[in-house]
Amino acid sequence: MAARRAPGATSTPTRRARSTQAAATSSDGDPRAVVRALKREFSRLQAADSRLTEAEQSLDGLRRERDQQKERTDQAQASLNLLTETLEAIRAIGHGKRVDRRLAKAQKLAERGLRRAQAGGGRATKRQ
Repeated sequence: MAARRAPGATSTPTRRARSTQAAATSSDGDPRAVVRALKREFSRLQAADSRLTEAEQSLDGLRRERDQQKERTDQAQASLNLLTETLEAIRAIGHGKRVDRRLAKAQKLAERGLRRAQAGGGRATKRQ
């Protein structure tokens, strides 16, 4: 048996066009059809609004996370710059005839640290 169509309804490629057209041509149609069409549109609008709200909240969260990461990166870069300056100062310390073992060791460590910082690694490894 063929499906019955509402009077004035035409076949359109999208659901939205059909429901809005049914609402627009309702002056001679069934008022219940208009109410149904409006309910459908209202529920679609609510669903779209809730998706938009979720997307905005997600965007806010991602922006907050990006800002926190940028702050941490800036702090790490500042610490690296300070460490590099300190290591260069240690390396530049001159000593007389007698070399203090602690100074020599500090200068060796400073050289190693500077090489790592310049290589971009900058990671600390545990010595065994």
